[in-house]
Amino acid sequence: MKRGAIRIALSYLIISLLWIALSDKFLFVLKPKLGEWLYFIITFKGALFVVVTAAVLYFFIRRHSNTLLINEIRYSEIYRANPNPMWIYDPETLKFASVNDAAVAMYGYSREEFLRMSILDIRPVEDHDMVVKTLKANNANISNKGTWRHITKNGKRLYVNITLNTISYKGKQHYMVLVRDMTETIEHEQKLREAITRYELVAKATKDIFYDFDLKKNKLEYHGNINEMVNLPTDAIENSLEWWRGLIHPDDVQEVEASQQEVIEKRKTVWECEYRIHVGEGNYKYVFDQAYLIFNEKQEPVRMIGAVKDIDAIKASEKENRRLAGIIMNVNNMVLLTDTSLRVTWANNAFERFTGYSAADMHGQVQHDLMCDPVMCENLLAELKRNLAQWEAFSMDLPLVTAAGKGYWVTAEFTPMFDEKGNRAGYISVQSDITLRKEKETEVATQMETLRNIAWMGSHQIRKPVATILGLVSLLEMNRHDAETEELVDLLKTTTLELDMVVHEINFEAFHVIDPVSFHQQGKKG
Repeated sequence: MKRGAIRIALSYLIISLLWIALSDKFLFVLKPKLGEWLYFIITFKGALFVVVTAAVLYFFIRRHSNTLLINEIRYSEIYRANPNPMWIYDPETLKFASVNDAAVAMYGYSREEFLRMSILDIRPVEDHDMVVKTLKANNANISNKGTWRHITKNGKRLYVNITLNTISYKGKQHYMVLVRDMTETIEHEQKLREAITRYELVAKATKDIFYDFDLKKNKLEYHGNINEMVNLPTDAIENSLEWWRGLIHPDDVQEVEASQQEVIEKRKTVWECEYRIHVGEGNYKYVFDQAYLIFNEKQEPVRMIGAVKDIDAIKASEKENRRLAGIIMNVNNMVLLTDTSLRVTWANNAFERFTGYSAADMHGQVQHDLMCDPVMCENLLAELKRNLAQWEAFSMDLPLVTAAGKGYWVTAEFTPMFDEKGNRAGYISVQSDITLRKEKETEVATQMETLRNIAWMGSHQIRKPVATILGLVSLLEMNRHDAETEELVDLLKTTTLELDMVVHEINFEAFHVIDPVSFHQQGKKG
């Protein structure tokens, strides 16, 4: 508006000066020839000047007014349709004079409610003094007044950025305010700062390294004992991405860079990767790197905040666990793991090969319920359940049945498992096939039964006729009639005694085999 008025005034001044200078010079040259017409011409010149300047001024003022009207209409449309909240207020009373639709939508007040309020009514009480003080200190026509706290009608607190512009509204100076909602950004930054603070506290108690990487400045800041992690003195530590990547194992560098680039291209905010870093003397250790990426309004990565955790011991433990798992998986003994309900959670290859049941078949099953021979296990199951309920290591011989229905015997070593808190976790059962041993035991038992029968026959059925013969021999000895008869009786007696001795020796050996303990005890008594 001021520029338009200045242009009109300058135009009038230039035209007036030119008219006066040129017209007076023209009259001075023609004065001798004009004579008595000079006075008339001077009067006409003055009248013409007034008419011409009036026309020029009218033209400029009209043009300027039209421009102002168009600009006002455009400005009003921009104000009303602006997606950001805007309002106009009186700097003396701080009362709202006008608000746009975006302000009504964001703050929840109707336009009528706004016009009854002041700008302090949308501020926390504790901010009122600072608002007034800032407004009094404002001398600029347009000023970015920074970030402030506002309150909506429903009590929600907002963080907003304020831009202040001095305007003329209804013939009086007012302030026009443009508001940008920064709540999400501010809250995100607050959470980020809180997370950083928490992590710094954690970093002091752990060996983790916290870092903050400025991608624009290529500056890398560390928090935590990085010297201990990389086994380097402080003067050897550099604050650049190139230095850190120089520590990464050559076989891992490409994977690390590719994974970071993928996250950036897809505009993801979380990146994580396991890799190895050099820790001196040709040694490497495993670390787990996890970071949060921050993008600017152009979706360019500008900041990367993350943490590096030493997982070398964990990786070594995992390697050992895999080695042990491989051994358990491939040993000839059958191995089962159960939960606290004795339901199978895992079975090794040997179990699957021998029984015909897969790990999937067994998962969730109780082995003795599924596989025990119902006849042979009748007396053993009660003992097995009593032992399992004690949660102590024990072993038992169990008759089981394969998936094909074939019976077999195992010696099962049951060992309870407990978690890191000492709570029961289940059992590990290592089972060895003892079917051949059981078959031998059965064979030996059969042979022993046969020997018992032989011993019984020797001690009862065979000795009975021998005793009868010996009795008859005694009768014949009492009635000897001649030498020939006497010789026969002696021969019969000798033969019968030999037979009795043989029967006795058979009983002796059988008793030795059948019950060696009792045999030795009787031998000691003898």
